[in-house]
Amino acid sequence: MDFWDTLASHGDQLALIKHDFSISYTELAVKVDAFCLEIEAGLPPDVTRPLILLEAVNEPGAIIAYLGALRAHWPVILVAEGSAGRESQIVQTYRPNIIFRRAADWKPVFAFTDPIEMHPDLAVLLSTSGTTGASKLVRLSRQNLATNAAAIADYLHISCDDRAITLLPFHYSYGMSVLHTHLLRGAGLVLTEGSLIDADLRALATRMQVNSLALVPTQFELLSDLAWLPRLRYITQAGGRLDPVLARQFSDKAAREGWQLFIMYGQTEAGPRMSYVPPEDAQAWFHTIGRPLEGGGFRLLDSTGQEVQATNTTGELVYEGPNVMLGYAVTRADLGAPAGPCVLHTGDLAERLENGYFRITGRASRFIKIFGLRISLDEVETQLRAEGNRVYVTGSDAQLAVFVQDATNLGQLQDHISALYHLPQNVILVSSIKAAPLLPSGKVDYRTLARQADALQPGAQETGLDTRTALQRALRMPVLDLDRSFVDLGGDSLAYLDLQLHLLTKLGVAPPDWETLPLRTLLAQEKPVRPASAGGRFSVQRVRADLLARVIAILSVVALHSTPWSTGGGSYLLLMMVGYSLARFQSHTLFEGNVLRTWRSMLVPILACYYLLISLISLLWHPVSVPWFVLLGNFEQVISLKGLVPYWFVSTYTQIVLLFTLPFLLPSCRHQVVRYPFAIGLFILACVVLAIRFSPVADIAPPIRHRHPLAAIELLLLGWCIFFTRDRAQKALMTLVTLLVWWISWRDAPHSVNYMIVCGALAIIWRLSIDIPTPLARGLMHIGSVTLFLYIVHVPVISLVTSLGLRSDALRFCVVTALSVLAAGAFKALYDWTDGRLSSQWPARS
Repeated sequence: MDFWDTLASHGDQLALIKHDFSISYTELAVKVDAFCLEIEAGLPPDVTRPLILLEAVNEPGAIIAYLGALRAHWPVILVAEGSAGRESQIVQTYRPNIIFRRAADWKPVFAFTDPIEMHPDLAVLLSTSGTTGASKLVRLSRQNLATNAAAIADYLHISCDDRAITLLPFHYSYGMSVLHTHLLRGAGLVLTEGSLIDADLRALATRMQVNSLALVPTQFELLSDLAWLPRLRYITQAGGRLDPVLARQFSDKAAREGWQLFIMYGQTEAGPRMSYVPPEDAQAWFHTIGRPLEGGGFRLLDSTGQEVQATNTTGELVYEGPNVMLGYAVTRADLGAPAGPCVLHTGDLAERLENGYFRITGRASRFIKIFGLRISLDEVETQLRAEGNRVYVTGSDAQLAVFVQDATNLGQLQDHISALYHLPQNVILVSSIKAAPLLPSGKVDYRTLARQADALQPGAQETGLDTRTALQRALRMPVLDLDRSFVDLGGDSLAYLDLQLHLLTKLGVAPPDWETLPLRTLLAQEKPVRPASAGGRFSVQRVRADLLARVIAILSVVALHSTPWSTGGGSYLLLMMVGYSLARFQSHTLFEGNVLRTWRSMLVPILACYYLLISLISLLWHPVSVPWFVLLGNFEQVISLKGLVPYWFVSTYTQIVLLFTLPFLLPSCRHQVVRYPFAIGLFILACVVLAIRFSPVADIAPPIRHRHPLAAIELLLLGWCIFFTRDRAQKALMTLVTLLVWWISWRDAPHSVNYMIVCGALAIIWRLSIDIPTPLARGLMHIGSVTLFLYIVHVPVISLVTSLGLRSDALRFCVVTALSVLAAGAFKALYDWTDGRLSSQWPARS
């Protein structure tokens, strides 16, 4: 049985102790049972398994509510005090059924009455960030909590004679594990929210005979003596790397004074503990994370994903064990998502030592690259601290920032860092700081330090504001989540090219894969370290195959409609690019179930332009038939108004986007695609190919077959699968699939269509790119950013240019293209302006 079900078995042992009263385990079990009965009696009619939001402060009322939720199998979100208000991001995202707050004296506040589909094993949800206000949560199961608590209690040898003091809140996973392990073994918990430096806290610990401490690295700096803990048996350390000087100091102190130091390693995603250094090895191996817990294991992966077998070789640290989370949640629908594998990619870099212990060498995300030098911020901090400097190191690809406590000669330290890492002094910022900003968990808040560093750099505000504004406009979000990327926030392909142009102008060259970088990192890169002339007339810009495919496709469409040239195939390639764009820019949004946001991004701009034009045509020139207004023009057999023929694309485009995205409204379907986007894409593609082969669609003439939504969605699926090819084997498989699809479905099409489909797909599969002059790259990006608008407006532009009587086909094509690009840009500007005005009137966004 789990610890929340066995409280009464510990009898009259004291469980929770405050200044003026205490609660035994028997009394605690009674209070927890009474809590469950009271809440169950007040549940809304449709809610049988409520979602609870709890301010996890070290108070008996909060702990009773927490244990009651665990006992009743009601999932509970643990947050800091003040984070459970109705307007908080957590509440707005997850819409909990019941909220418990200290301000309400721990009485239930019934918030949202609609039921929630949640994983049957889901027990606890914790923030990943330490701020407890972020909406991305770690989903922990009952098994995660129980197995981790048992493993920790075993190596700490916790018994009913032990008594701990709560120096950490239990919305922080380390504090939660202290609560769990002591309740499991019938030990006592002295409840306090004070600091180690408080005389009252120390007096309380002495009086209550506390014999253990659970500390984060910054708390060690507050411990000058331990005389106030005469019964001290052990101290545990987790929550970040302990300064090597302090680690040696306290391991030596433990050996001299007869208590034990446990240096531990973990992450919230592992519930939270993964490894520890046995106390007998603390003096010699304090610089390591020791060995994994019983039932768990570590392995190292190199940059290619292969396991590292050699010792003293760095790789990414991967943990496997029963305590690994079910997965993350970023929306309410994610609470019911299936469990992921019991494997955790920690994001830490480590090496295996000869004795089997592991040593952390850095954080994969704690690297910067300046002048081609890849620098580990953790390594710099460790090196400078080993030299006796109390420093905190952060930075970006524009600068290395070092904040120093007790600084005496900042200039000398800057000179030393410059010589040590071969960096020019103008990219090294050294600044004094009274104390490091801390997260509620007690960890150093490096994000705040990074913002302080940006503010100290000359011109940071001016340059950051422009790109921030560009991002806000492109994403149509007045408030940006800087820890998510452009793709995470639902940026579309047209907005991507707009921002690509912006970054090219600001930096001279757009950072590779910038759309997948956290916005905070992207904004930091805005301060170029390149010479100002980097974006000049002789510079070059690398252009990817997907942009080239988009531009070639739309230009071939314009040429086909404005000249006698045989340039068919552009619309086929555009349909394939629809699938590629859905995968690249909308998959995160679809995986969250936010289908409406995808429709708004993919459909609203083109439909707004389309309906404006056909309405004007109908009012000023010739009535347009109903099928074109209801987006069924692609099925028209006889088209009386020949100028409307190219607009079949709008109907087909809308139909396939709707058909493809609607299944993402179903959680069961969505969760499978999240896990296997490439494999499921291939399976559906195969089904569609067979459906076309054995249906009347196969009898439609090749030049117009792709107007049918079934044939068009085949091309869309091809683009979707192409994006999700990752390694060489998948690319080879996708190459074969492309050729098979072409052979089965399109080999009887005109040669230009064959070239477009096959060559376009293969170029994108194998990620081909070319370097071209920057001005030309900007021109291509601009055309790419207005592709859909260009498709709409080029039809009336052709009518206008035809009246000019130009005889040269080439000249006519150039004039039509130039005027269409200008008109498309104007329509896009009008749409963006209108959308901005509407957004200011109705600012609520998904």
